[in-house]
Amino acid sequence: MRERGTIRRFWNDPAGLLSRLLVSRQFLPFVVILYALLGIAWVSASDALLAKLAVLWPEGYWWYQKADLWLVVVASGLLAGTLWAHTRAEQVKDQALLESLNLQQVSSAIDAGLLADKTLAEVLAAVCAGAVHLGHQFCWAGLVKPDGGVEVVASHGFAREYLDHFPIRWDETPYGMGPVGHAIRSGRTCVFQDALRHPDYGPWREAARRMGFKAVAAVPVVGHKGVLGVLAVYNRRRHSFDQKALFNLELLAQKASLAILTSGRREALETLNQQHQLILDSVKEGIFGTDLEGRLTFMNKAAAAMLGY
Repeated sequence: MRERGTIRRFWNDPAGLLSRLLVSRQFLPFVVILYALLGIAWVSASDALLAKLAVLWPEGYWWYQKADLWLVVVASGLLAGTLWAHTRAEQVKDQALLESLNLQQVSSAIDAGLLADKTLAEVLAAVCAGAVHLGHQFCWAGLVKPDGGVEVVASHGFAREYLDHFPIRWDETPYGMGPVGHAIRSGRTCVFQDALRHPDYGPWREAARRMGFKAVAAVPVVGHKGVLGVLAVYNRRRHSFDQKALFNLELLAQKASLAILTSGRREALETLNQQHQLILDSVKEGIFGTDLEGRLTFMNKAAAAMLGY
């Protein structure tokens, strides 16, 4: 059944199957041996044929010798191309595997922070560190403020002082027209692949030039009711944010969204517990609760006084 499937795929896409076989590590030794045997056979046959042509057709001997040389060159080029394609395919495969492992490591570190009940700043710091670990030079995470500003909660990288040169806003003022402002207002990722030449990057151009930043990406952190914050990432190379890089950053933004929502719910629960405790303590009667084994689970101040605690 497997052989039939291979034959069927060959007839449907012979060029595609042959190209995959040529760059396959499994078939590479056979390809090299095949080229070597064909080369030996060709040299032997051509030498014998040249000897006969020298006798039978002296005028065509030179042309045939030249054609023979070109065929050897073409065959050598095919072999070199096969080896290069194999090497390149292995490099691409190894790079993809390394990027996948890096993303998995970053994601695991962020998830560990969420499960360990760390603060919002600590989890967002792990998100920023993850962006830098993926190959970027600087990243910061901020929360959207109702007055049009952005509160920086965490950052990672060598240029934390970069944020001290100007206000960070998302409204339609000049400081809100950069990638961060565009991303928050639209709810979509905004990228300045050549930030130093972008017309909307004027307020930050000189500071970015001093820091060496040439490309900027802003990824919105989206919740159920809209944009909660933003993830801003900086790179020293122009056009460094390809589709794969942006996909990875959007995954990190989803982690940041989960951290913000979890932190908000935790704070709301703590506030609710405090309110309930205040209500219980304001009652003069003793109120307490126990579990099935008779252990105290909660009590108000009046109950504590009654029980001698």
